[in-house]
Amino acid sequence: MTTDDILAEIDRLHRATAFAAEWQITAAGFWANVQFFLGAAAAALAAVSSGTAFSEHSVVAGSLAAAAALAAAVLASLRPAERTAQHQQAAATYHALAVEARMLHGFGGAGGGTPTLDDLRKLEARKVKLDADSPWAPRRLAKKTEGFLEKGRRYYDNEGRAAV
Repeated sequence: MTTDDILAEIDRLHRATAFAAEWQITAAGFWANVQFFLGAAAAALAAVSSGTAFSEHSVVAGSLAAAAALAAAVLASLRPAERTAQHQQAAATYHALAVEARMLHGFGGAGGGTPTLDDLRKLEARKVKLDADSPWAPRRLAKKTEGFLEKGRRYYDNEGRAAV
């Protein structure tokens, strides 16, 4: 494998991990929205239910209380706050790997020398492990991430900071 081949593969790895970071942060945003909307629905239904409990509409109050309990049960079983944190952690780890790949491509391996096949293998092994350890993100969110990127809406900028 030539140096150009190694550099091309490091560049591919950089692009793949940078996209994975954006995809994971999109998934984190999705789960944060689920947390917000289900939590708000449960709270609103419980509030309205308690207000109608003292009126002559006990059937309405009971139905609203049951809906509030259902929303709270779905919220508890989906654990969106936990999923948000997992996706945020995966995004940060993917991004760190993307920055490392960019630095390796741009500035070389240890001591500033030309990146070696061993450098590439280490980077690739870390990405494979990260892929296995990261939470699953739906393909639909990959399409959404592509749309964000096409519009220039990145979470991470090219310097390694959150760009939001």
